[in-house]
Amino acid sequence: MRADIVVPNYNGLRHMELLARSLAAQDDSDFRVILVDNGSEDGSPELFEKLSAELGLDHVIIRNGANLGFPAAVNAGIKISNEEIVILLNNDIEADQSFVRELKKCMEARPDAFSVQSRMMRFDDRDKLDDAGDGYTILGWGYKTGDGKNAANYLDEREIFSSCAGAAAYRKSVFDEIGLFDESFFAYLEDMDISWRAKVAGYTNHYSPDSVVYHVGSSSTGGRRSSFKMKLVPRNNIWLIWKNMPLVFLVLNFPFIAAGILIKGAAFALMGFGREYWGSVGEGVKTLGEVRRGPFRLKDAGRHIRIQLELIAGIWHLIKK
Repeated sequence: MRADIVVPNYNGLRHMELLARSLAAQDDSDFRVILVDNGSEDGSPELFEKLSAELGLDHVIIRNGANLGFPAAVNAGIKISNEEIVILLNNDIEADQSFVRELKKCMEARPDAFSVQSRMMRFDDRDKLDDAGDGYTILGWGYKTGDGKNAANYLDEREIFSSCAGAAAYRKSVFDEIGLFDESFFAYLEDMDISWRAKVAGYTNHYSPDSVVYHVGSSSTGGRRSSFKMKLVPRNNIWLIWKNMPLVFLVLNFPFIAAGILIKGAAFALMGFGREYWGSVGEGVKTLGEVRRGPFRLKDAGRHIRIQLELIAGIWHLIKK
C-alpha cells in the first residue's frame, strides 16, 4: 500500500536535514511527503525542497501564509492525499528505517483500525520512551504511556485509547466518515479528540512497537511546560470532554472531572502557571457554545459504555504507566 506522509512545519529549519535523510533511508520508499508549512520565516521549506531533490524524495510543499495551527496544517495535507494510508509526522523527528513499513504492516493487519501509532523514543535519551500510546481518565487527564521509561517493557503491540499524531498512520476512508481534525483546537489534544470520535464510530487505535521514531519534543511551542501550552491545553481539555462525552456520563463523571481540574490547577499554580491555567479553563467553559457536540445515537450506546469503562480503568493505567 502506498502512503502519504504529512509533515506540519513551523520554523523547523534545525530539524529539516535529520527528517529528510531519515525518510530517504526508509526500507519502504513507496510514499510521498507532503510538507505543510505554516508561514515559516526561517527558510525551512526551501531547505526541505532542496534536500528532497538531492535525496530523491517524492514530495510536495503546501504553503500557508500564516501559522494556522497543527490541525489546520495536517488537514490541508490529508485533503490532497489520494492514498488510503496517511501518516502524520512531526518535523522534529528522526525515523528508524522501518518506520513506514511497520506502520503499513500493522494497518494492513487490522482492517478495523483507524490509527496506528509508532513507538516514540526520546531523541536525546534513546533508551527512554517518549510515548507508547495515549490514554485518558475519568479525571479528565490525558497521559503518554511509558513516558521516560525503558522501552523494554513496551514492546508488545496493543490497542490504545488514542494515537499521538506526532508519528501515526491513519485510514483516509475513516476521515471521510467522521471528519478531519478539529481546527479550533489549534494545538494539543486534537489527536485525542479524533481518536475518541473514531472509537464512537466503531474503529480502533493501536500501538506498533516495531515502528520507531526519535522525537525532540515541543520544539515549535517552547517546551513541555511553556506558557503557550498552558494557555491551550486546559481549554482544549474542556472542549474534548464536552464534545465527546454523552450527557449522562458528563453528569456521572462531573465530580471526578472537577476534582481533576482542581488538582491540576493547584499543581500548576505551584509551578508558576496558575494564571494561565485558570484563564484557559475559564475560556474553555465560556466558549462551550461554540463547540459542536458529537451526536448521540442509541446504536452507539455500547461503545460509549466501553469508553466509560476505559476512562475508569485509565486511573490504574495512569498510575502504572
